[in-house]
Amino acid sequence: MGMVGMVVVKGPGMMDNLEASKAFKHRGKAKAVFKEIWQEADDMGLLN
Repeated sequence: MGMVGMVVVKGPGMMDNLEASKAFKHRGKAKAVFKEIWQEADDMGLLN
């Protein structure tokens, strides 16, 4: 069992580690959950 999540802090440098975060390989259920989390963040305009 486990929990996963993403914290987005707005401000200078907000996008500095975006590519490294996207490149991280999750395993198991976390892989599917993070796919949903990234989609939701994109829908909210946080990844632009």
